[in-house]
Amino acid sequence: MKKLFVKIISLITATVISLGLFSGCDLVTTDVERDMNQVIATVSIPNSGLKDTIYKRELVSQYNSEGYLYVAYYGYTESQAYNLILNNLVDSRIIVQQSKLALTGKTTSGEVVLNEKGYFEQAEAVSEENRTSKEMVLTTPNYNKTKMTDIKKTDSLDLFLTEYEYYTAKYNVVNVLDSLLKEYKDEEEQKEYFFENHSVTDRTTLTIPTEETKNEYELKSEEVTKSYAKKMNKINKDYNLNLTIFDESGEIAYANKYDLDLAVYKTYIEKYDVTSKENKRAVKKLVNSLLKYGFITNDEAREKIETVDDVLKLTYFQDALKSYYENAIVTKYKIALENEQEKLVNDTNTLYGEYVTLFNSQKATYENNYEAYETSLENAGDSTFVVYNPTCESGSYGYVANLLIGFSAEQTARFDKKKAESKITDADLKAYRATLLNELKVKDLRESWVYSNHGIYNEEDGVFTFDKDYCTTESLRTFNGTILGAKPYTYLDENSEEAIKYTFNSVKAGEMPFDTFYKDVFATVMGVDKNSTSGKIENVETANAISKRIEKDTLAKFRDLIYAYSTDPGSLSENYGYVYSPITSEKVGPIDGKYVPEYAAAARRLVNNGVGSYELVATDYGYHILLCTSVILPSGDEPITEDVFMQDLNEEGTMAYLFKEYKLKLISATQVNSITQSFINDNRANGVEFNKSAYEDLIDENDTSDPHAGHNH
Repeated sequence: MKKLFVKIISLITATVISLGLFSGCDLVTTDVERDMNQVIATVSIPNSGLKDTIYKRELVSQYNSEGYLYVAYYGYTESQAYNLILNNLVDSRIIVQQSKLALTGKTTSGEVVLNEKGYFEQAEAVSEENRTSKEMVLTTPNYNKTKMTDIKKTDSLDLFLTEYEYYTAKYNVVNVLDSLLKEYKDEEEQKEYFFENHSVTDRTTLTIPTEETKNEYELKSEEVTKSYAKKMNKINKDYNLNLTIFDESGEIAYANKYDLDLAVYKTYIEKYDVTSKENKRAVKKLVNSLLKYGFITNDEAREKIETVDDVLKLTYFQDALKSYYENAIVTKYKIALENEQEKLVNDTNTLYGEYVTLFNSQKATYENNYEAYETSLENAGDSTFVVYNPTCESGSYGYVANLLIGFSAEQTARFDKKKAESKITDADLKAYRATLLNELKVKDLRESWVYSNHGIYNEEDGVFTFDKDYCTTESLRTFNGTILGAKPYTYLDENSEEAIKYTFNSVKAGEMPFDTFYKDVFATVMGVDKNSTSGKIENVETANAISKRIEKDTLAKFRDLIYAYSTDPGSLSENYGYVYSPITSEKVGPIDGKYVPEYAAAARRLVNNGVGSYELVATDYGYHILLCTSVILPSGDEPITEDVFMQDLNEEGTMAYLFKEYKLKLISATQVNSITQSFINDNRANGVEFNKSAYEDLIDENDTSDPHAGHNH
């Protein structure tokens, strides 16, 4: 499921849409202006003194922005999509109202008082030298130089915004205006690119790391990169802003990202000319389209437009500005909640108490219940953390990563047929399996990555190179195969700059014998003896209070090999591999183990030999190259002492350090979203009124369920 704040913020800004989508929607009524300006819902949190209205034009606008995708791709009816959007709009209004209340005054949840003071006042009460970066944002005056503590909950949205937030919002809306005008200036038919369906299995990709979003105070100390300065300089040149972004010596003229952003945003807004020869006609077409579909009134359409501010006064763009203002306010509320939760985490007494509570809870659960313990190990990640590891007399627990070069479907069928023969012996089967193993071919399984343009295609040599986000190992970044029928097309990238991608008629992986793969690819990448089928990668263990773990760089290389070549879908994960259990992994007496005998025995040897141990193993599935990535250390029966915990808090790899990092990661994922969801639940029933007659032509009461409730759309 989407994180709640990401969902809310993306929802708010998604109301800013391209009018090019309108052509496919029949909105015309006998009085479209009156129809679109009907109030479909009102939101007023009880005892808040705040009230928001949701208009039909917002619902329709949102549908054209993203709702139609639910119909086209996710199996929704139009009614279900409209209903989902309406409920999301209501939730977003509740959060906006809650944000204004929490920032400016006492907040409650039901009958419980959460804070006697608003977050602005709380941040102001902290001495400047002790303020966190988040508190610095909360105490920054608004764009009118008014202190945030002077803002009231009933003040207009823009007054909640700092100068940076205010001009960022206006820049985004003017940028939308510019995109719309470009559509109307372009007389050519929009090019369409039809992508053929290829009989290739979609290959799971690594989760691409997202750059951490910095708040505006942090941007003041963030150095401007060359690539970012070039991006901003393109805006500077394209719109004749006359800013000096690079000085005469080629050095970046701005000390930080905050100053550069603000200079570009403010100048762009000031100099944007809607009356230029090339824009004037496009503005007229835009106004006519807005009028036709009820997004502005007849009176507005008759107003003379001479400046960009005249355009921004139109209802459609006022709605867009409101959306961005709300986005900024909700983000500020999120910053305040995160700051509050981070302070709880950084309260060492509270943190140690939470560690002890978790330790004792897990001990009570896992001490005599190995099934529960093993399940926790299998699910360990950002949202779960194992602090109690029982001692096991049978051996050590650990993680083993699996690179499988499996039999083809045809080979598997032949093997199954051989197994079914009467009077077949184990020796006969092993001999036949050896024959199949000698026939094994290794293929680069990343064809779908090529089709999806997860990298750069070089037309001159026909080589496709994957982005480093998808493959960090340089020698594995080139696709091993043949690419035919490449056709380029242009698109706008995330920086709104033109870039090139390709469609391909055919992408076919090359093949190599397993022996060649093992010696020339695996051994070379991992830096091991190509003539040995087992061994240990040296200098790879990092010991901490939880386990001995393989170094990240070594794991990354093996993971790149897995994503490129492994035929085991279960190995395409970003954890440490499969859990080896000394209790359940192998056959014990009449009880079958979780893994086939050869695999389980090899996993045991690797865990006993330690992190970095690897081995080539043959099973009825093909060849496995196994690597021990982690050996779990028993924690002992008692939590570590408070003195040790405090000493270890800032030492990377220790239990205390890892526990603190785990808690910080959970802030947005659980606590902050949980608080936000509780406000929605508390206020939805009594704080919302629907005007069903205004949208009954769009939403059928008998067809309003969400067919994908709980899914991440």
